[in-house]
Amino acid sequence: MAGSACSEGVPEVMISQVAVQDAILAEVQTIQGLDVYEGPYTNAEQPVEQSNGLFIPYCTVQFGTSYEGSERGIGPVEYNSLLTNTTVYVVAPNDRLSREFQDQVRVKLTGFIPADSTPLTIQGGFNFADTDLGPTRYVHGTTFRHQTNMQF
Repeated sequence: MAGSACSEGVPEVMISQVAVQDAILAEVQTIQGLDVYEGPYTNAEQPVEQSNGLFIPYCTVQFGTSYEGSERGIGPVEYNSLLTNTTVYVVAPNDRLSREFQDQVRVKLTGFIPADSTPLTIQGGFNFADTDLGPTRYVHGTTFRHQTNMQF
């Protein structure tokens, strides 16, 4: 969705967050040995099994809905900053491996700066063992927050 008509010399602001989300996904995809999917964690997916009987560790990256940040009133509403939460769920066949990959995600994304954004900061974390379907899945999650629409 494009912003409203802008004064001459002032760039048109795009509220779309897709480019920022794509940059975050690309950064997570650089972690070796971890399959990366977009969307929320669900235990309905069957993980890819290896020859040793264990499944390949993977993560899901869930992007929250953006909401207006504290940087308001500088200009037209389309220039307001947006706050966004991104949660990365790391899923592995044992707790240690899940923690090791979660640590790599934390290191990779903390301070990462997508274009038109502030650095990602950690907002919280959680863990649980999912025994509902198929093999036990050890899940460690980290939620990151950042502001976007910072070009004005």
